[in-house]
Amino acid sequence: MFFGSHQGGPGGLNIYRKPVDGAGEAEQVLVREHPLFPMDITADGRSLLIVEWNPKTARDIWTMTLQGDRRAEPVLVTPFDEYRPTLSPDGRWLAYVSDESGRYEVYVQSWPEGASRALVSAHGGTSPAWSADGTELFYQNGEAMMVVPVESGTSFLTDTPELLFEGSFKLGIYGSINYDVSTDGRFLMIERSQEATADRPHVILNWFEELKRLAPTE
Repeated sequence: MFFGSHQGGPGGLNIYRKPVDGAGEAEQVLVREHPLFPMDITADGRSLLIVEWNPKTARDIWTMTLQGDRRAEPVLVTPFDEYRPTLSPDGRWLAYVSDESGRYEVYVQSWPEGASRALVSAHGGTSPAWSADGTELFYQNGEAMMVVPVESGTSFLTDTPELLFEGSFKLGIYGSINYDVSTDGRFLMIERSQEATADRPHVILNWFEELKRLAPTE
């Protein structure tokens, strides 16, 4: 498995890997100047998709080869904020989030060449995830979970996004997602409890006068 860690290096959050059984020491695989977040791995296991948080260009998407010199190469490095790269099951299409339109939307572009691109979401979208067979792309828009039927091959075709359900579900941090979809289409999500609003600040003006009104003294 790959993960980000503060174990050292100038970036403060660098990429390590370790066997899923926990055996052995974690191996450092990439250190850069800015914080790094591993996101997805190609089907052949040769490359890792990562997000770098650059104070000048916000979040950028890079790919890193896992063999040889482990060099990092840019995929989307622009003045806009791009994050949450995830590859389709057939490895031919890359879904990601960008705010280039002025709000966050979900896009898909061909992989690895990036020759063609399509806007998938409508009226905003984050946290994209593919169905197991690659025929649907899920994303969140606020409290709404959306789905887009897709056809992929040499070209990428999408239909109109549809609402699946709504709920107060937690969003991932740093571009990750807080849900998953099983092969039979069931969702695993983290729901916000009703008590989650208890940590919101409340400002009471003239509270001393209100206290005297509610608890008068003789």
